[in-house]
Amino acid sequence: MGQRDRRVIDPPPIIQLSLRGFDPRSASDVDALRNPHNALHCSLVDSSGTDITQIQDRHDPHRMNRGLTGSIMASPFVAIDPAVPVSNVQNAGLGCFFIFPDVSCRQAGFYRLRFKLVQQRLEGLVAGSHSSILGVVESDIFEVFTAKDFPGMRPSTDLMIALKSQGASVSVRRGNDARTSTGA
Repeated sequence: MGQRDRRVIDPPPIIQLSLRGFDPRSASDVDALRNPHNALHCSLVDSSGTDITQIQDRHDPHRMNRGLTGSIMASPFVAIDPAVPVSNVQNAGLGCFFIFPDVSCRQAGFYRLRFKLVQQRLEGLVAGSHSSILGVVESDIFEVFTAKDFPGMRPSTDLMIALKSQGASVSVRRGNDARTSTGA
């Protein structure tokens, strides 16, 4: 499978970490939201919920290929959430976002993305060790098109543009949208 087998997931997934009962005046809540050791892992699942991030090579049953390519781990990007009304309270609009700007799928079909929040501890990092999973969320079902049926890239979302303006390392697209705009 070559580079041409990649079908970019559009729009790029952006997951926001929300803390239950978040108090912007609480230093511990703000620190938890800004925790640089948080990471989000993305995997591809089929309609039955089976993880197919790695798939068996159809020509060599002893070889595995990536069904999901691109950056499948994201670090937190802390920024002002454009959806939060302006407030005089410091940190009231603070948001923690995980952005997957280049995730691609290798095969056409209907899928979900599964996101697992982990917290990495430097003192516990050794080869083969695992991090605790703090939370899991799945996307809605989406369709990956064949190259022939692909309707075109959508323009970047307002959220993507707002995060880019605050320093997120992402590309902003105008899109070559051949479909009508129905939201993301």
